Amino acid sequence: MLGAMLLVGATLLWTGIIEWPLAGDRGLAEALVQRGRVVVVGSPPQPPGPIKGTELLALQTQPELAKALAGSAPEALLAAMDAAKIRGLLVETAGEFAAESLAGGMARYAHIDDLRGLHLTPRAALYAPDPTRALSETDRYALATVARRIVGGARPPRITSFPARLRALRPAEVMVLLRQGPRPRLWRSARGNSIARALVTASVVARKRWTERESSMGGPIDRILPRLQLEVALLSDDGTVGSSEPGFIDRVFSDEHGVAYEHKGAWRYLLPNATAQAGGGSASAAYHKLFKDDGLPPDSFGRPDTRIYRLWVETLASTEPPANRAEAEPGDGLGEVVDPAEVLDGGTAGAD
Repeated sequence: MLGAMLLVGATLLWTGIIEWPLAGDRGLAEALVQRGRVVVVGSPPQPPGPIKGTELLALQTQPELAKALAGSAPEALLAAMDAAKIRGLLVETAGEFAAESLAGGMARYAHIDDLRGLHLTPRAALYAPDPTRALSETDRYALATVARRIVGGARPPRITSFPARLRALRPAEVMVLLRQGPRPRLWRSARGNSIARALVTASVVARKRWTERESSMGGPIDRILPRLQLEVALLSDDGTVGSSEPGFIDRVFSDEHGVAYEHKGAWRYLLPNATAQAGGGSASAAYHKLFKDDGLPPDSFGRPDTRIYRLWVETLASTEPPANRAEAEPGDGLGEVVDPAEVLDGGTAGAD
């Protein structure tokens, strides 16, 4: 069934029958530029002519990828994409795919582990591999440990002392969250041109914010931190929403997504729990409240100068508070960090 549908879809695509541009879309054509090899799944709309830096391929030319898409294992799909040097999947969202399959999940705009949504429209969804999927457990642990030490007052390490995979130049937003049991006490996030730079900034800002509110937070951070859990998370873009229709917005957001927007160089977001509270289960209603709180018109998600997107929160690692105060002094993780190699196995800072 899937193979026959894909064959029919490919015929329509290559003969240019399907209308373009897509009604209600806000940038799918731009999102496809410079994407490398992109496989078409089903019969989504696509431009009738060439796309700069992108090669569109019919799925029947990639049998291993088709097999993985019909299954439910993201790791098999990523392996097939890597083997064929596929950098994107353009999926028809009205396609008749098995509900439990990866193709079916993408057609429903679901989040897929180790993939990120790039652009979501009423008739097509563009997905690509998550560039952070290669982070090792060692990398993740190092990020949380370094963050804990910076929040505790240690001198931030040089960015050049982080491993290459953490200082690689790509936009990243990192959140540092301090939790006491199940209760979040304080969190701050920061953007940077690498995970390492964003982590350092978020950690410094978190300490500064606690210090500013010290009297209401229960005391100095240096005294309270040994009793707190510290979590480091990546806040990722899981797909620009290409239509401003409230029904479509509600359709593409899951309970695990937060709402986010960029407007004239500024950005704001609500984490998933806050999104649920603000919108009562409706992402479009959460946007209305967020816009109102920011002094923007409530229909700002329909404005050409505003980009709305799904926020995905991925917890990378956490450090637990010591079991008792005796353990917390002096080995409470507050010592100075000169080089992240101190918390990386075998001193691997700078390795690829």
